[in-house]
Order: sequence, then C-alpha cells, then structure tokens
Amino acid sequence: MKLAKISPSQKIFIGMALGLAIGVLLPSFAANLEPLSVIFIRLVKTIVVPIIFASLVVGIA
Repeated sequence: MKLAKISPSQKIFIGMALGLAIGVLLPSFAANLEPLSVIFIRLVKTIVVPIIFASLVVGIA
C-alpha cells in the first residue's frame, strides 16, 4: 500500500493545525513544550544570520 505524497506546504499547514489544536485543547502540555520552541528558534537564528552575512559579503564583493 502506497502512501500519498504530501507537499511541503501541506505539511506546514498540518503542523500549524496540530500546534493550534494542542495549544487549545491541552494548554498544560503545550507549556511543557516551551523549551523545544526556544531551542528551535535559536537553531533558526544560528542558521539564518550567517547566511544573511555571507550573502551581503558576496553581494558587496
């Protein structure tokens, strides 16, 4: 049995819906997930800042 392919945008909307449902239905569980969100935001910052800096340097050079 083959599973249907899900596009990245559909995965994003599914994740948003699940996050909203968990936040509304289980607020105490969602509060326990806060450390994961902090780690995720820090990882994104770690990746985005060097990419922006490198693109500025390459653009100026």
